[in-house]
Formats: sequence, structure tokens, C-alpha cells
Amino acid sequence: MLLTYPKVEVLKNIERLVDEKLLSAPRLHVVGLFQEADESQFIETKKYARRAKLDWFEWKKISCEVGPDDVFKNNACTDMFGALFDVSHGAVFSGGPDLPPSYYREEALLTTRVTEPNRSRFETSFMRHLIAGDDALVKKRPEYVVLGLCLGMQTMNVALGGTLVQDIPTEIYKARTVEQVVKLAPETRHTSYRHLLDAAAHPRHWRAHPIVPADDAWLADLAGGKHPKVVSAHHQSVDKIGSGLEVAAWSADKKVVEAVRHGSYANVLGIQFHAEYRQIWKDDDSAKNAPDQAFHRAFWSDFFRAVDGGGGAFRRRGSVASAGDPVQNRHEKLPEFFDARKMHAFVRRMRIADIRPDGNHVHPVEFFPISALGKPMTRITAPLARTRPIQGIYECTWYSVLVPRSGGLEPLLRSRRRDSLRAIGAW
Repeated sequence: MLLTYPKVEVLKNIERLVDEKLLSAPRLHVVGLFQEADESQFIETKKYARRAKLDWFEWKKISCEVGPDDVFKNNACTDMFGALFDVSHGAVFSGGPDLPPSYYREEALLTTRVTEPNRSRFETSFMRHLIAGDDALVKKRPEYVVLGLCLGMQTMNVALGGTLVQDIPTEIYKARTVEQVVKLAPETRHTSYRHLLDAAAHPRHWRAHPIVPADDAWLADLAGGKHPKVVSAHHQSVDKIGSGLEVAAWSADKKVVEAVRHGSYANVLGIQFHAEYRQIWKDDDSAKNAPDQAFHRAFWSDFFRAVDGGGGAFRRRGSVASAGDPVQNRHEKLPEFFDARKMHAFVRRMRIADIRPDGNHVHPVEFFPISALGKPMTRITAPLARTRPIQGIYECTWYSVLVPRSGGLEPLLRSRRRDSLRAIGAW
């Protein structure tokens, strides 16, 4: 798992997730990315990593640089981005300072602070290479996980052509002073503004507030129909939604976007809140009114399953066959015309997706009609389908694998044509 700009606090948060067994340390390997030009900013983080003996963590120094005019096109780091993608299962873009408004064609307001320009260029360009355009890297592996946390979500939106609200209090709530913001309803404050008035009396810089997941979003399943409380520390938010993204959660008053998901890539998600903050797991009085621990546990459980290739994804829980084993562990259940040896390379990268429970049966929600070797594939549609169709094979048990109307898959597999395998949905 790639992790961008792991400052000390970011690394401590990931360490706490490991301690809480929400990320499985024996299988987890985190690679912290930083640019050579910013190496001095990570001296303390490196010392902490050595003291804590984090054997699941390593550093990757990036020597290439993204020029100010090269953020949204191929550049000196393009090959590096491809190499990082090839050796990882997912990337987490951590929180941080404001992006340059010039990235979304606006001038900077007085409240905007661009303090890490090298990082902004690198991460925005990396995000663009991962998920934007016809040459997006995730097209090669649609199961690849991209998670944007706070700034990471804003970077995701901007990389896809979206814009940002540069200051929530002044632009959305028309508050001009800190005192005016403090008087607003608690759920409208997305960082601790009392901290700005008296840091000694109010040392906590983050705020807890509820979010409202979209009805058809994976986050709604995690929340169990409730409005979970999350931890936030931001003054900016998504404004115009980037190409391909959909709103997955709102603030309580529906004025601030709290989460976005990609309409084509099931494992691309941005959240405006900090699901990784270690303060979530404290049980003292200062945290009792803050986070919904059950919601956050479910969030990271599904996240790790997605990165680990175990069938999890950022989509409706009813759409994921989480109760079954991954398909690659069930060769013996395949019909006779499947040769397990020939199938190995095929099923190894296949994913279970869009499967809903229906009474005692589980079946595909919808199979997007495509063809294999010129033969039309069967289309099966469930009446409860609400998710967008995704090209691929949807599998719960062997008898629900969709095959061509004639000939089965045996001729296709015998041909060993990689393009044909992809054509029928080998993820």
C-alpha cells in the first residue's frame, strides 16, 4: 500500500490502525512516498519509525520532479507513477494543506494557504495518472484501491477537473470572523475554530459532526441507516464535482460534500473526514461525542479486504459476496469443462462484484452484455439492481458464472488470448 507524505502524525495514525487489528500487519506492507526536495521534512518521521520498529513500513524517495506547468500532463514522473502502480495494490493520499487554486482555474482567496507546493504538484499529477482519462493506470487493474483522505479527496476531485470551495465559513455560511463561525450550528463547523481563539483552552484542532451517506452508497451500509459521527479538520471542500465522480455523503445540512466515489472504478473513494485519526479509538471524555467507532471499524475492515484482494470493495455490502471465499480458492467447484490449470491465470485476477442477496440465493445484479470470440454473452438482470453495470463476470458459486450461449469458455481458455480473457471480464 502506497502512502503519500507520511509525516509523524500520519504514521502514528496508521500504526494505531495496525494495533487495532484493522490493518493486518503480517500481510501489510506500507511504502511511504516523499519527494527528494522535501526530504528534510521527514527527519522526525524517520526517527519515529526506527524507534517504533515498524517492520511493515519502508520509505520511497522520489527523485523526479513535476514542473509547475506539467501537473496535468505526462511529465518527468510519468514512468515513476507507472512503476509505483505496478508494484502496489492501492494508494492512500493523506491529509494536508491547501492545493493551489490555479489547479482549478481560480485565484487564491486570503484564507487559502499553499505551504507544500512540491507535494501539491506531485500528488495531483500522481492522482491524475491513476484515475483520469483514457490512459488512467487503474484501467489496467480496476480492482486497484485509491483512497483520498481530506486533502486526498480534494486532490482527487481537482485531478478530474473539479473545483473547490476555498473557505467553507465565508463562502457557504457567509461568516466573516471566527466569532461568527463559533456561533454557527455545531454540525456546520468542520474544524475547531475555538482553537484559533484560544489554543491553550481548546487544544483539539478537529471537530466531530455527523455525515449523511447517499442512500445507494457503500457508506450507508456501514452506517446501518444512521448518520455516523466522523472527525474533520478542514476549511475547504469539493465544489464542482470532477468528471466521473459521484457524491457518496453530505454534511448534515447537505451543503458540504463529505465523500465522493468514482462511477466506473469501484475501489476509488474520497472522504473529506479523517477516518484514520487515532483519536477515534480513545474512550476518554474528549472523544465520547466524536466518532462512531463501529462505523470506522467497518470502514477499515472493508478497506483492507479491498487492498488485500479478498473481495472487499467500496460498494454496497449487499453487492459484495463477502461471505464466500474468493473465486480463486474454489477451482474444485467449477464445471467440468473448466480446466483448473488453464484457469489459474484467469481466475487469479478475477473479482467478485455486484452480487446481492435475494432470499436464500445470491445472484449477479447485472451482467453488462459483451462478447467473447464474437459470441454473445447471456444477460442476467436482477429486479433490485441499483448499481451501475460493470463489464465483467459476476460469480457467487460456479453455477452463476455466465458463459457464452454456445461453446462455453473452453475454446476461449484454450486460445490463451489475453485480450479475449480481458474481454470477458478477467480483472
